[in-house]
Amino acid sequence: MVNSPRRSPFGNFISKLMSIVIIVGTVSTGVALLSYAVLGFFSRYYADDYCMSGLVFQKGFWQAQIDQYVSWSNRYAGMFTLSLSELPGHSTIKFWTAFAIILLVLAFIWMLVQLDKWLNLGYSKWLLILLAELAVFFTFLFAPQLYQSLFWRVGLITYTLPLAFLGFLVGLVIRFSSQAAPGVIRCGGLAVCFMMALFAGGFSETYLVLQISLFGLGLVAVLFLVKDAARRNWISMLAAVLIGSFLSFVVILASPGNTVRQAAMPPAAGLLPLAKMVVLHTFLFMYRVLAAYPFQVILAVLIPLLLVYGFYANKDVPRWRPSLLIFALLLAPAIGFVNIAAVMAPAAYVQSSYPDGRVLVESGFLMTAMLIFMGVLTGIIFSQLHLWAEESIPPYLQGLVALVAIILLLYPLYDARKNAALLPEYQARAVSWDARDARIRAARQRGIFDIQEIANNAPANLTDLKPDHNDWINTCATWFYDINSISANNP
Repeated sequence: MVNSPRRSPFGNFISKLMSIVIIVGTVSTGVALLSYAVLGFFSRYYADDYCMSGLVFQKGFWQAQIDQYVSWSNRYAGMFTLSLSELPGHSTIKFWTAFAIILLVLAFIWMLVQLDKWLNLGYSKWLLILLAELAVFFTFLFAPQLYQSLFWRVGLITYTLPLAFLGFLVGLVIRFSSQAAPGVIRCGGLAVCFMMALFAGGFSETYLVLQISLFGLGLVAVLFLVKDAARRNWISMLAAVLIGSFLSFVVILASPGNTVRQAAMPPAAGLLPLAKMVVLHTFLFMYRVLAAYPFQVILAVLIPLLLVYGFYANKDVPRWRPSLLIFALLLAPAIGFVNIAAVMAPAAYVQSSYPDGRVLVESGFLMTAMLIFMGVLTGIIFSQLHLWAEESIPPYLQGLVALVAIILLLYPLYDARKNAALLPEYQARAVSWDARDARIRAARQRGIFDIQEIANNAPANLTDLKPDHNDWINTCATWFYDINSISANNP
């Protein structure tokens, strides 16, 4: 390993300045994520929430799992998690957005810590925390239907929450593969990776295909690129994840509820039309993100680039092969494309259509991961240019990098301000829902089991109670409130 050239005389000052920038960015991005959590406090039951929770109330915890799997949905992990969420009481729905955000950030921090140890990057803990926060923040920005993906409990549990399991799972594979002695297989690690993959695959078919795609690509990379004694460790851990994933796929396919759901779907397209549809939908999603959020896309690349470049400015770092760094940079969009295509595939196969907006939060995460990775890698390449040229980074350049970085890191505060402007709307909707909920429960206590109410304006194309008491959502609401019938006229 060749150390970097002599440090700048102002290196200590600049190093402290970059540390301040990173902490400021951590706070500003944390404030933005907090604003989403505050909006989530005003989440309430809509659409399928009534059906899932009502089934638990009527049948009990375990019977609800069986009935749902047999009669309608193969998403066993999603139903299990949603059922668990009801055990503390109805009010816990307010905290699910905050819980998911915290879990996502912790999962990505864990993953980045393991990655940092494996590659010996030497990143500070605050830089890893900030990168994890940015990953969650930009995932929300690139989500086409954020309300259904983050504030509606069914959408949150089905499509957004599994991303936390993905982060933990990647971190576990890296940890058990890289920190064990070469050729030594940890049976406990295999069991943990297998069980987590098996459980996480049951949140949705979309996430399961993504999980198989991501770890399948990882296995291919190991088979072609890793030749040392650690190869066996990596293959074993990745195989455990893939076996758990394929077993999850078998459980999903075996669900009798598939027949009921498929009856309402069009016939599956042939192999070639399906492939064309998946590729087209993938291009379409990436184009829409680039067209709708050009400034945010630039930020997702530029902020990590500046952070990593500035962080390495006064540090002794090893020299990396330029060919390896450039190859990884050019390969990143292709890997991102393949994994986004994996998210598109289930909807194309089952519905012959573009996925619903709430599903695409997972594509938004993949787009975010690709952009941040490219930014980090470019920052490393820029720092390596100085190393290979054997020049120190001048103080004025380091100061400029810190200044631009801190300006760009103020953007999350702008997003938090926009969320604050939405607060009265979310609060008013929650107050209206709570008032109606209290009236329904009061009527039931008085012995009234056929109830006439007022419909609320459901957000984000979700469904609220209808005038027809036989409508599906009204039927689910009768399970939820344990009454005979309910109907609701427009306000």
